[in-house]
Amino acid sequence: MRDLPGGYEAEISLDLIDVTERLRELDEGAAQQLALAIGKNGLINAITLRPSDHGRYELVAGRHRLRAHEILDRETIRSFVRELTDDEAEILEIEENVFRTDLSAIERIKSVGLWVQSFRTAHPELKHGGDRGNQHTGGKLQTLQLARPDEILAQKTGRSQRSIYDDVAIFDALGEEALTMLASSQIADNASQLKALCKLEPDHREACAEALAGEAFKSVSEWRAAVGDQRPKDELSPKEKWLQQMGKLWGEGKKGWRDEFLREIGEQA
Repeated sequence: MRDLPGGYEAEISLDLIDVTERLRELDEGAAQQLALAIGKNGLINAITLRPSDHGRYELVAGRHRLRAHEILDRETIRSFVRELTDDEAEILEIEENVFRTDLSAIERIKSVGLWVQSFRTAHPELKHGGDRGNQHTGGKLQTLQLARPDEILAQKTGRSQRSIYDDVAIFDALGEEALTMLASSQIADNASQLKALCKLEPDHREACAEALAGEAFKSVSEWRAAVGDQRPKDELSPKEKWLQQMGKLWGEGKKGWRDEFLREIGEQA
């Protein structure tokens, strides 16, 4: 065992490690490839665990590394053991996914959005601008606490803050459920289409997402063209309803009727 800042590193028996349902799905093919690399070069980065009940451990990060060791029939795995709250563990679990480079646009947006969501839950003070200090700090801003989650994630991943902000905006607008529904659609890896979907009214957004997920349409613009992108009648103002009805009646009238109507309107004016 080796002590490290925030915890310790040790060889932990695979039989003592529990995998939670929160961890992302396992890609067996990726685990097989990783097993070949570990068998040849060894494990480069330890997995992350947190202590559980009855001398057991809960996996926080390293699902594929753990599976690779199972494939190699190893009895133990090098692990970094840390005391973590549920919120902290969830942030680290999601963070591992954020760093992947093989994600589709939707997978990346979900990972970023869930990470920021968990970070906000773990740090509620951010909603109020953070800890602005007191008489002991001289009113100085607490930089770490005031850092926005998109700023932190941009620093961690090397991506621009703007790109992180855009991902969070899409996640907030569409929600995890809609993104999951669209994961196998033709716009799953098209960020511009996802942004276009966000610009629709909420009711239209949901209807469009369902149509795209069912592959009835290939793009947001195709869906808009098909449905006319009109607001529901109950959202129209009285004036808009009147104009809509007048336009319909005018189109149905014969030319003589329309001419007579215009003469009568002209006399009243």
